[in-house]
Amino acid sequence: MKIIFDMWRDHAKRGRRVAITLLGLSLTGAHPQQGHISQTTVAISSPKSANLSASATRTSELNAPCKNGEDRRSSELCAQWKAADAAEESSRWAYLTWLAGLAGLAVASGTLFAALRASRWAKAAAVHTEAGANHSERSAQAAEEALEQARLASRTDLRAWVSVEAHFLEYKRTKDGAHFSIDINLSNLGKTPALDVAISHKIYPQISIVNNHGDTPQLAKFPDYPMAPLMPNGTTKQRFGLRITNEQIEDAIEIAAKERCAVMVVIDLIAYYRTVFDEIGTRERTTSIRYTIHPDISPELENAWRTIGLRWLGEQGRSGTGLSFSHDKSAPAHLS
Repeated sequence: MKIIFDMWRDHAKRGRRVAITLLGLSLTGAHPQQGHISQTTVAISSPKSANLSASATRTSELNAPCKNGEDRRSSELCAQWKAADAAEESSRWAYLTWLAGLAGLAVASGTLFAALRASRWAKAAAVHTEAGANHSERSAQAAEEALEQARLASRTDLRAWVSVEAHFLEYKRTKDGAHFSIDINLSNLGKTPALDVAISHKIYPQISIVNNHGDTPQLAKFPDYPMAPLMPNGTTKQRFGLRITNEQIEDAIEIAAKERCAVMVVIDLIAYYRTVFDEIGTRERTTSIRYTIHPDISPELENAWRTIGLRWLGEQGRSGTGLSFSHDKSAPAHLS
């Protein structure tokens, strides 16, 4: 605006000069009687008029407009238009740059928002994935446990099961002790063979547990005797002669007398074997059973425990007549 105002002021000054010159010329022509002087004046004024005309021409050139794309460097007005056009172009490019920056900001904001959304979804997906993995792991564990249970159930159904049964044959009291003869039967009740079969036995006197006196001994491992393998539904029989020494008999009678109870004989039997599912060289399966031998004592007989139950095992020449042989169901039997 300042440039336009200065140009307008310069144009006004030049206009006043031209007006004054034209006014002087008109005044000279209004007095013909002074022709000589007028000519001299005109002659004198001609150089000044020429200068004014040249100045007016230059002013016209300085103020001459220019068309779009025309580069008129002698025109101040053209230069001002060029400057204005350049300023407008710069302003337009600045506006476009601002719009581009705004669009870039919008795109960046959208990208950031999308990234945040994606991160949230990724986190949620990770949580669901972890939950799914945990559920899958639990399902896999449950399936594995179910498979293991099914495997064990199948093995339980197919494995060998060995039972033990004894039969009393004979009793004889001699000078070196009490002798008992029994048959032991082992039977495989399972669907697969029983391998590495063996039987162990132990016989000893004990105060009567029928009358709830004394403690029942626990079944314990003792020397065993190998036997043949048992096929499914197969049975094997072994006869054993068992002996109780005189020292054992005397100790048992002495204890029974103090406890005021009878003496009985205990026979513990344990069968050892391996199934086809067990490792070779191991005998992890056992079946145990306990039998008792004692005289039949009528509760109606007074002091029967002393006259019969206490002394029967020490009587020389006694046979098995009147003896009871039975499975002690209260004993800690074992089956594995």
